[in-house]
Amino acid sequence: MDRPVMRHLAQKKWEKEGGLDRLMQRVEQMGVVPDLVGGIRGSAPITFSTSTSEGEVEPGSFQLPSSFAQPPKLNVQILNDNASKGLYTLLVVDADAPNYETQSYAQRLHYYKSDISLDYTTGEQDLFASGVGKEVLGWEAPLPPRGTAVHRYVFLLLRQPSTSFTAPSDRTDFDVRSLIEQGAEITALTLFRSKWTKEENTYIEEKYREVHGVEVPVFEKAPKELRYGMPLNKKSMERERIREEAWEQALRDTVGENGEVKVERA
Repeated sequence: MDRPVMRHLAQKKWEKEGGLDRLMQRVEQMGVVPDLVGGIRGSAPITFSTSTSEGEVEPGSFQLPSSFAQPPKLNVQILNDNASKGLYTLLVVDADAPNYETQSYAQRLHYYKSDISLDYTTGEQDLFASGVGKEVLGWEAPLPPRGTAVHRYVFLLLRQPSTSFTAPSDRTDFDVRSLIEQGAEITALTLFRSKWTKEENTYIEEKYREVHGVEVPVFEKAPKELRYGMPLNKKSMERERIREEAWEQALRDTVGENGEVKVERA
């Protein structure tokens, strides 16, 4: 990769085989733009896999929370000459963490590592590897609570500006744009989606107690029209709850215990 022609060919291969187009399509379709960032100019191939996956995980695909009990393997290859010999910051952000106080969603920081030294001569680099960069906030396993909608977990590799970032003090109410406003540039990103399921409930409850020291919160069932990036609105949630209760009551009134339709005789 120290030869410009090889970096050029690697870039073209990534584009030609559809990796870049597929990733950008998922990012746009799933609202990473504009929910997290206003735009993306990422140019570095980035892939990830878990201990339970067979090879690379498809960007934007649904994954079990238990597959991320430990950090995944996250590989990136710098190809752009302008991005060589720089320091980078890795973020893992939940774009759909519920916020009790505002009855809406906020970003939650699941991982933060800064001062990662990368250039095109290092080859593919596992960003979670020990000894790579400075770990500021360690890995927090994704644990989507019951009753919330789909969660988008986004991996962002940012090229640091010449001056240092203001490091976050905690994980809650994070804002990716705040780092970009400090001069950071998006070099690469990818994502997966996850949600609460009955099959994963035991794992989520036990892991939540282990990580947070309290019981996992349970939220009301999210409205059907709710997708990622849309705020939780108390009025719409109440309206949806009433609608579902009315529908369930109508079923009880018209369908018997054995599934037969009740018919009123004149």
